[in-house]
Amino acid sequence: MIPLVQGPAANRSGTAYVAEVKDSSKRTALIEFLYSREVSYVVEVGDQYMRFYTNHGQILSGSSAYEISSPYLQADLFDADGILRLDYVQTGDVMYITHPSYPVQKLTRLTASTFSIAPVNLTGGPFQEINTDDTATVYANAQVGTVSLTASISIFSSGMEGSLFYLENKIDSGASSWQPNAFHTSGTRVLSDGKTYESSIPNAGSSKSIISVTNSNPISITTGVAHLMQNGDYVKIEGVGGMTEINDLYFEITAPTATTLRLNGINGTGFGTYTSGGTVRKYRKTGAVAPVHTSGTISDGNILWTYRDYQAGIVSITTVISGTKALAEVVDRLPEYAEGSGNPSSRWARALYSEANGYPDRCEFFRERLALAKSSDRLITFSKIGAFEDFSGTDFGEVTDESSFSMNIISSFVDDIKWLSSGDALLIGTTGAEFAIKETTTGSSFSITNSRIAQQSKFGSRAVKPLKINDATLFTSAAGTKYSEYRFSFDSEQYRRNILTWISDHITKTGIIDSAYQQEPDSIVWFIRADGVLISMTYDQIQDVQAWARHPITGQVESICVIPSPDGLSDELWAIVKRTINGQTERYVEYLKQRFGQDDDIEEAWVVDSGLSLVYQPTAITGITNANPAVVTSASHGLTNGQTVAIYDVIGMDGIMGNYTVANATTNTFELSGKNSTSLSAYVSGGLARRAVTTISGLDHLEGETVSILTNGGVHPQEVVTSGAITLDYPASAIIVGLPYVSTCETMNLEGGAEIGTAQGKTKRIYKCVVRFDRSVGLRFGPSSGPTEVLPFRSNTSLWDTAIQPFTGDKIFPWNGGYEIEGRLKFVQSDPLPFTIIAIMPRVETEQR
Repeated sequence: MIPLVQGPAANRSGTAYVAEVKDSSKRTALIEFLYSREVSYVVEVGDQYMRFYTNHGQILSGSSAYEISSPYLQADLFDADGILRLDYVQTGDVMYITHPSYPVQKLTRLTASTFSIAPVNLTGGPFQEINTDDTATVYANAQVGTVSLTASISIFSSGMEGSLFYLENKIDSGASSWQPNAFHTSGTRVLSDGKTYESSIPNAGSSKSIISVTNSNPISITTGVAHLMQNGDYVKIEGVGGMTEINDLYFEITAPTATTLRLNGINGTGFGTYTSGGTVRKYRKTGAVAPVHTSGTISDGNILWTYRDYQAGIVSITTVISGTKALAEVVDRLPEYAEGSGNPSSRWARALYSEANGYPDRCEFFRERLALAKSSDRLITFSKIGAFEDFSGTDFGEVTDESSFSMNIISSFVDDIKWLSSGDALLIGTTGAEFAIKETTTGSSFSITNSRIAQQSKFGSRAVKPLKINDATLFTSAAGTKYSEYRFSFDSEQYRRNILTWISDHITKTGIIDSAYQQEPDSIVWFIRADGVLISMTYDQIQDVQAWARHPITGQVESICVIPSPDGLSDELWAIVKRTINGQTERYVEYLKQRFGQDDDIEEAWVVDSGLSLVYQPTAITGITNANPAVVTSASHGLTNGQTVAIYDVIGMDGIMGNYTVANATTNTFELSGKNSTSLSAYVSGGLARRAVTTISGLDHLEGETVSILTNGGVHPQEVVTSGAITLDYPASAIIVGLPYVSTCETMNLEGGAEIGTAQGKTKRIYKCVVRFDRSVGLRFGPSSGPTEVLPFRSNTSLWDTAIQPFTGDKIFPWNGGYEIEGRLKFVQSDPLPFTIIAIMPRVETEQR
């Protein structure tokens, strides 16, 4: 039974069979992939594969199920409690999936019927804390391309292959800083704004050999080759023999020719005489604008500066040769002062996520960032804003408000993170407490400088994925037996817990292992218990409704999720149900049909599990002849000779309605074989023609099982599926076949008051009952522990060969119960028919002792 928010109780609708999982010997899981209200999928996650469902069916590739390979082994899918170990979060066509033993995966919808899955290429990090041991150093043999990393101690392991590695300049590298009016030639490197730049001067080239220097005013120098310098350039003189006064100094030149130049204003008449050697090289003075760019080449006013690095770089380790040696591909150019054996750097860091260090197992979106949590480390890392795969902790060495950063949970107990839930704050559930992360102040964005974490409570959780419903987060206790609502209290300025299982704590006794929320049409939270029982909680925050119910299903429910219906107007619960069919273990993907609605025909009532239906649509009759045999006119009826057709709702021609064999069919007409209508009254109008059958095949998934059957809205005797088929006792046009189940609605002990105090504990007798129904058919009633009897729903005016129509209103009937203390009333539906009880109004006699 399903308690409804407004107060009634309705029997649960049944499930429709979709497909068997790939391998019924292995437990699998379902997760929802929601692109929009109109486009949604169910993903079957099994042993290294994924299959997909949409529009009530399985996506096919040709005649086979479409599937993609996935990395997840079946043995890794569930924990010891039976809880799915995958966590996932989705945006548009992309879903990020985490698991503690696997790199973060990205499931991508490529087209309406194709998907791909691949490890996420996390860029820029994240990294562990930077090494603080000065004796543990690393250097690379190059700055770009394929490089070799050499460490002073053993720091590499094979589990680091495929992960990132961070390397900074060595401490006290001695690198010079950019200064205005400083001399530089091409190829010199300076530090500016925390970044490394390389100078470029036109025609600077290499140093030119000097072949003569004059003792004149000004000094004239001759080079062995053309020097390519211009009037006003600067030069530096080095290694001159004899006239050593000009060595290691900078001079402005004048009157250059191809191989000569003069040192402007320099009088060499008193200097030593040039003897031999020396070089001259072109220099320039820096301008007034310091370089701060992060790519390309920009001038400071005089010199061109090309960006090289931010004093750090990143590589991706490809091969670990030993504990002190690894090969890697440079991702972000390595710094100059970490290259070569002369520049060993102690400023390095391993990747936070790797096979060696473990992978994140929780994920969520928060403030336009992807949050990844590594449960055992109690560490949550946030991506850059709007760049979910970029975990750069700096922007070219500078920490900004958009940079990635991490936060550590600090508390008195070391508890693993079990879930993340995003809202006004990022809520974190651990095995022993709950925390909230949000901005310190609301005046600026969430960032490393504007973030805080605070403990909210100490209840504890298990790893069942929480549900976010409006402003509340719903989560499962560490033991799995309590289910709580977590909402912010403006009075206490903290999140407060409201336990939703207080009044029905028996219903979760074996522990909750999965949950899903069905918002439309009835606002129900569905759960799986550890013993495979499906339970539900009808939930409405505004009306303060929490109503629990058990839903017995033949078999065990192992996984559930909810997606919108194909039209987007309601939500549907999907499940994997483990059943024993014909002595074999089978696992079926099924979805819960919508509850019998106000506009539904009784033949649409789906009150069987793992069911299939066969429905033939009627065509309108426009004429029937008074002939032998009678000829029916019905445009595009689609019938063929030998088929059975049902004729009904005809006005006039009394005696024509019934089942017949089709003969001499054309596009728009057919004969009713053996029916002589010459003596019948004339046809007036209306009527419908509809194919009817007695054999229903395609039931292989229920082989050997006893099934319930609804035919044309009426209950057919149960049958056993043989060779994938059943045979009906009579032809029918609308058939629903599936496993039977019993719906039971039982009251609590009656309290009607007594002359003295309460009726509780006093002997009482129910002698009559009034029950208010809504669109109900068929029911049995009786005391809680006694026999039940049929409550008739067929009226005196109902035709016996037609289905009973749903009844709405009050039924008054005698209650044949005896004297008892409890005074409970029980209503049972074992037929595949709907019923909804709005009110139960018993007439009771209570003894006053």
